[in-house]
Amino acid sequence: MKTLKIVILLTLSFVSFTFTTQAQFFEDALRFSRTRFGGSVRYQSIAGAGVALGGDISNALSNPAGLGFSRRSEWSISPALAFNNTTSDFFGESTDDSKLNMNISHLGAVFSKARNSLTAFKGGAFAITLTRVNDFQNKFAYEGTNPNNSIADFFQEEVHRRGVPYGFYLEEEDFGISEPHSLFYFTYLLNPVDNSDPNQTEYYTFKNLAPNRQREEVTTKGAQYVINFSYGANFDDRFYIGGTVGVNTLRYERTRILSETPENSVANDYPVNNLVYQVNQGMGGVGINAKIGMIYRPTDLVRFGFTATTPTVYRITDDYNASLFVQYNNFVFNDSIYQAEEYGRVGVGDNRNITLTNQNASVALESFDYSLVTPYRLEGGVAFFIGKSGFISGDVEYVNYSSINLVANSENDFATSQGVIDNEYQSALNFRVGGEYRWKLLRFRAGFAQYGSPFKSFVNRDETRQFFTGGVGLRKKDFYLDLGVVAQKDKFSFAPYDITNPDKFPNPGADISHSKVQAIISFGMFY
Repeated sequence: MKTLKIVILLTLSFVSFTFTTQAQFFEDALRFSRTRFGGSVRYQSIAGAGVALGGDISNALSNPAGLGFSRRSEWSISPALAFNNTTSDFFGESTDDSKLNMNISHLGAVFSKARNSLTAFKGGAFAITLTRVNDFQNKFAYEGTNPNNSIADFFQEEVHRRGVPYGFYLEEEDFGISEPHSLFYFTYLLNPVDNSDPNQTEYYTFKNLAPNRQREEVTTKGAQYVINFSYGANFDDRFYIGGTVGVNTLRYERTRILSETPENSVANDYPVNNLVYQVNQGMGGVGINAKIGMIYRPTDLVRFGFTATTPTVYRITDDYNASLFVQYNNFVFNDSIYQAEEYGRVGVGDNRNITLTNQNASVALESFDYSLVTPYRLEGGVAFFIGKSGFISGDVEYVNYSSINLVANSENDFATSQGVIDNEYQSALNFRVGGEYRWKLLRFRAGFAQYGSPFKSFVNRDETRQFFTGGVGLRKKDFYLDLGVVAQKDKFSFAPYDITNPDKFPNPGADISHSKVQAIISFGMFY
């Protein structure tokens, strides 16, 4: 019989775990699919508008056909310093936060095999580069008075929705906590209506948890990089074609610390003084993709470019743990009396008196693996050259975010997250334009990019991203030095939880304005 209980517990734990964690999978899938332009300072200073350009080390990522323009071998490195600032609005109150980060934005080498041939084939170039294409370094906070609900209300709804039997918690008392909602049971924020029946699925939480002061701090770390192995060939100095294989890596860490303090907390009337709920998530993965590209130069004044990128197939490992601390006001809790007085239920519950002071619990959930397939990408571009004085270039990119696919292993079910992806995500167009002016040994650059929102209009989440870029460079015969700035502006929404009971509306949610200014320097040498 004991063995059977263990099997039942493990099964319930696993099913419960699957439901809890998959809620954020569609968000993670989108996060890892929304990459941005990256590369050398020259390339980033023109907002990545380089599909039709050539002769830059960044072509290894943007359009490998452009490597066919390279006449000399080179190497370069591009360190960066990023300043993140956020302003959050939560129930009419504003909160500011910031974060500083240093990183390597780009690193690579080009090996030119150009040749002066009488045949159409003029040689080409091979490149190996490391490029940062997504930056997760950020920090934001929000704070305000939530008039209607608590995170305890959310977990009460969750256990009701899932029909968690009281016996599940009795087994956890023997074998350890396995679920986030269990934290609220073991700290007395979730209590069974009838503790004499292990099969009962009704729970209550304390009244007077709202209105409360809520504050949450969210800190994220990590990045996505791609290592490109690229080759571009030159045919008759008019047609260029190339291909690349990309090895993609990702690392993402997020820490959420949510605190609640009931307003006008008084012992007996307000049992809880404050609570702190912390969630830590860590993700790592490796993926692979490929890209083909071409550039056509009908005259020396204009170029046309095109690229097609396959979906990136990632294998991802996800780690997750959570903890809860509750400070009570030395509240004398009698389950039976509380239910009778507050809910009108007589003759149920535990009739013992328990003095509640500080309660805490934690859960460490095992890591698990899954696969993510990001969207394919199509890009087209045109560049106009003004003699030797410079150029103007523009790109458009198509990405269908509804084609994101989550592939579960045999133990997980992503039906809910995949449904959100299919129903709420859409295709988007990304626009980039930039230019360079040459004056003697100096280069002056500027650009603008706008990345379309991945959400359909009915979702009411416009998460368009805008980038303003600029830079200056010095180019000598054997080396170059470039300085650039990339300023990003975007908005997004963040909700700590989602209540479905209309009596406890509105749901808490923060509207967050984010800006990032990244200063980059590139040094490179020809050989």
